[in-house]
Amino acid sequence: MNIRRSLSGAALLLVLLPTGCGDSTSAGTDSDTTTGAPEEPPVELDASGCVPKCVEDVNAATITKIEADCEVCDHPSGQETCEPLVECREELGWLKLPEGETACFSFRFDDSFITPSELDDLSQACSDLGTNAEYFILRAGEAPAGTTVTVSCTWSPDPAMDCPML
Repeated sequence: MNIRRSLSGAALLLVLLPTGCGDSTSAGTDSDTTTGAPEEPPVELDASGCVPKCVEDVNAATITKIEADCEVCDHPSGQETCEPLVECREELGWLKLPEGETACFSFRFDDSFITPSELDDLSQACSDLGTNAEYFILRAGEAPAGTTVTVSCTWSPDPAMDCPML
């Protein structure tokens, strides 16, 4: 399954919008920041995909993009288990499911349209909310009924500075 650079609103309804970051093997890294803060519960995402918290850029040296340490999970209805999703592949301007996967995530962060790829552009809706991250889920079919999507990230230690509009 592929998603073209310019997605229509109808296409986005098929694909739950949370785009993700980091690799899915980073379990337990959601808020273990250098401040030693206790681990926070994952944030449940809605269909907008806008992350309601400020994601930390764990590599500030790359000024053209946010590099985040996150885990995106499906939670089947009635279960507390995290089924980690893998990151989608980008191939010739398309997002694609990795071989053998039924779902993947992508992370949108570019609110200034600095990078040439349109696949990482933060939506206007998320930008208006002041968030710095948007998740996007690509699925081979429908998610099982009642499935929720959560994200656990290293959250910004200074959201007033990093996400002043949030």
